[in-house]
This record gives sequence, C-alpha cells and structure tokens, in this order.
Amino acid sequence: MKMSRIATALAALMIWSSVGTPRVQAMIVPSHAVTAASVQDREADLQTVRASLENKVIRQRLADLGLTQEQIDTRLGRMDNQQIHQLAMQIEKQNPAGDAVVGILVIAILVVLLIYLIQRV
Repeated sequence: MKMSRIATALAALMIWSSVGTPRVQAMIVPSHAVTAASVQDREADLQTVRASLENKVIRQRLADLGLTQEQIDTRLGRMDNQQIHQLAMQIEKQNPAGDAVVGILVIAILVVLLIYLIQRV
C-alpha cells in the first residue's frame, strides 16, 4: 500500500513536470547574424578603448612614449576583433565601476531629496 502511494506520487510528479515544458528546437544560425553581432561587439569594444584613451593621464603617457593620435588610430585599425576585445576587457578589469559611480551618485541625490521632501511635509 505504501509503495503504491509512492508510485502514484512519482507518476503524478512526472506528469506535472512534463506539462508546460516547452519544446526545444535547435538550428544553425545564419552567418550574417553572427557577423552583425561581431560588428556590434567590436564597436562596443572600440568605444570602451576610445573612452579610456580620452583620459588625460593615458593620453599624456602615450604622448610621452612618442605616439600621436594618428598613430594610435592606425594601430587600433590594424587590431583584429579578438585583440580589441582583449584590450577592452583589460580596461574594464582596471576600472570595474565604470559608470556605476554616476548611478550611485544619482541614487544618493534622489534619496537625500526624498528625505528632504518627507521632512517638509
């Protein structure tokens, strides 16, 4: 009797877990979709690299090494997608906060403003 309850419970659990399970289908992704994604990734990585190159300290260090802006742009243009991505990842690793500091500052200002408005009422 105890085994039949366990068997019934397991059967009910199996039926319940299979209901609503979506069918999964796999297919080959067209190459133009992959190419478009890699172009977008490259542009995002280039933007990260260029944003870091706008830093005064980095710009001055590169100038001290004798590199002009044209030389930097030429070297960036010769780098392939993987090299650009590696460089962008190293930059993000050095500056993990990124724009989060601005977000935290905005949230802090909103909290202070909210507290001020609550105390006024």
